[in-house]
Amino acid sequence: MRTALNIESQMIYEEGGCDLVIKHKPLPEVSVVTNPTWSASSVTVAGNKKQGISDIQLNMPQGICVDQHGGHIIFEWTINLYVADRDNHRIQRFEPDSVIGETIAGENNGFGLASNHLYHPADIFVDSAGNLFVADQSNNRIQKFSRNSKQGITVAKCTSPRAIFVTKHGDLYVSEFDKVMKYSLSNSTLETVVAENLEDARGIFVVEGKLDNDSLYVADRAHHCIQKFVLGSNMKGVIVAGVKGEQGLDANYLNFPNDVILDSFGNLYIADHGNHRIQRVNVQDGTTETIAGVTGRKSKSDHHLAYPKSLAFDSKLNLYVSDTYNRVQKFAIEGEYVSY
Repeated sequence: MRTALNIESQMIYEEGGCDLVIKHKPLPEVSVVTNPTWSASSVTVAGNKKQGISDIQLNMPQGICVDQHGGHIIFEWTINLYVADRDNHRIQRFEPDSVIGETIAGENNGFGLASNHLYHPADIFVDSAGNLFVADQSNNRIQKFSRNSKQGITVAKCTSPRAIFVTKHGDLYVSEFDKVMKYSLSNSTLETVVAENLEDARGIFVVEGKLDNDSLYVADRAHHCIQKFVLGSNMKGVIVAGVKGEQGLDANYLNFPNDVILDSFGNLYIADHGNHRIQRVNVQDGTTETIAGVTGRKSKSDHHLAYPKSLAFDSKLNLYVSDTYNRVQKFAIEGEYVSY
């Protein structure tokens, strides 16, 4: 692709460099990707495909995110992977080239309501200041952990939160079962319904800035589609992928989609949970293609996925996917990538 539609990135410039965070977040505007493709084979970067509680294991991982820290001149990034290790009630961080996880929030297999505990964390978001936000699903709350702190504070109380997204303006979006809520991190009394009439809403992505008017994308899981809502409008969603109420194996169908993210060009990437694949919707012509996994076939092999849960990109558009086999897989980009 030659035309780049850029989303405004979260960047903090400091002495010696900047921090760029991508969870459901786009690439630096200086990046150019031409005809991107991804390796058909993946590498396991977290988990050992066996359920467990050791520092090399995961237990039903859900939401994932990737952060980058580096100099803004040469774009050399240190990439950390964060995993919501749901049934171990903890958040794990994996440093580059390491499969040994560090627990940065929650206690190993110890759920509870205390500020240092979690109970089935479903999703995570790391902002540009290094703050960690956790959808603490079974505790019906969103917890914020400051960088290097294991004591969380509750920034929103909600009903069984499934996914979260934090904007650079300090707005927190949370998907619940049938709706998406917006909370203000600067004023805890402000909460607004921004999308409704959903069925088992999961992953969400908010676009601000140059791509289009502020928009919310939602994986409307039980409706088998991705819906787009223009924020501030009448909350009427538009289907941008899948066929509402119908599931299928063909390219234009989805089967319980679990997550959706966008790249900086406006293309959609979907964790097509029940079809064991990742789908890419081209913003230029609306075509859909499978970029990872094998349609309708699950396996522990490096070419397959099994009920993919969550998606994230790093700064080079390498794709990370968590799945039901207690692992996170990395699919390396093979298309031309230029950053300057």
